[in-house]
Amino acid sequence: MTPPPEADAGAREERWALAPLVDLHWRRWEREWLVFDSGSGQTHMLDTLDALVLLMLEPGAAAPATIAEAIAAELELDPAETGDVLERLPESLASLQRLGLTATIDG
Repeated sequence: MTPPPEADAGAREERWALAPLVDLHWRRWEREWLVFDSGSGQTHMLDTLDALVLLMLEPGAAAPATIAEAIAAELELDPAETGDVLERLPESLASLQRLGLTATIDG
């Protein structure tokens, strides 16, 4: 579930990463994901999109388009559905940022 690093090479698009000190531990039940962040001591219940965003960021920073493409590949989505993921991604990233789990980084 790692986004291809070459997709971000030279990109000037805003990049996202896990926030500093985030250390995630996962549990999954059907379509619900539970993640414990030992860095903050907080536990979060996430939907599939939010969970996959965090999983795609665990290996390193990525641009939203790269994250969307990786999620689409993981879920075997068609191109129209990939566009839906990309459309929903800003809200997901912002929500995860408010929880202290993601952050933007300088390119």
